[in-house]
Amino acid sequence: MQEKDAKYWTLKQSADRNEKILKKNVDENQALKRQLASGGGASSAPRGAAAAEALPQKRDFKQMRA
Repeated sequence: MQEKDAKYWTLKQSADRNEKILKKNVDENQALKRQLASGGGASSAPRGAAAAEALPQKRDFKQMRA
């Protein structure tokens, strides 16, 4: 009986530790999603005036044909 209790206790500790890790990761992911949704964070797309300079110029094909 003691052996069974020891196994149960070990498994319960592992499950609790895994739950804490999972909750921490979920919280971090939600925080990152909120940060991205609000426009913050490390984004590869530039914003503002720098965005206009970084993007290739749009071509006006009607003018090019004329």
